[in-house]
Amino acid sequence: MARATLYTDGSGLGGYGIYGVSDHGRIECGGRCEYRDSVACELYAILEGVRTCLNHWGGNIDRILVHSDSQQALKLAKNSFRNKLSTRDDLRELQQHFQVLAKQVRVDVRWVPGHQSGDSTEAYLNRKVDQIASRHNRAAF
Repeated sequence: MARATLYTDGSGLGGYGIYGVSDHGRIECGGRCEYRDSVACELYAILEGVRTCLNHWGGNIDRILVHSDSQQALKLAKNSFRNKLSTRDDLRELQQHFQVLAKQVRVDVRWVPGHQSGDSTEAYLNRKVDQIASRHNRAAF
C-alpha cells in the first residue's frame, strides 16, 4: 500500500483547491462549495481532497497526509475521529461526512503556515492550492 500527500485550501468566498500526489499519480483540481464561512470552506476542501484521493487511487492507498494552513479546520478534522462534533450545524455536517471517509483510509493532518514566501515545496504547494481556490471563488463568476 502507498501513502498520498494532499494540500488543500478553502476560501470564504466559496472556492477550494486541492493538490495531491502519490506513487500512482498527481491530482490538481478545485471547485466551488456552498459555504460562505472560511472555516467551513477549509474543512470542505479537506473533505473533498480525501474524497478525490479515494476516487482516483481507491484501494491503492492506505494513508493520506493532509496539509492545510487552517488550524481550525484541521482541529475539526481531528475531532471527527474522536466523535467530538461542532455545535455549528454546517461544521457538524462536514465532520460527519469526514467520519465516513476516515473509515476507508487513515487520515493524518499537518498544519503549514499560510501565505509563506520562499521556495520550499511546502510554501509552493500552499500557494498553489490558494491560487486554485481563488480561481473558483463565487466572486470570480
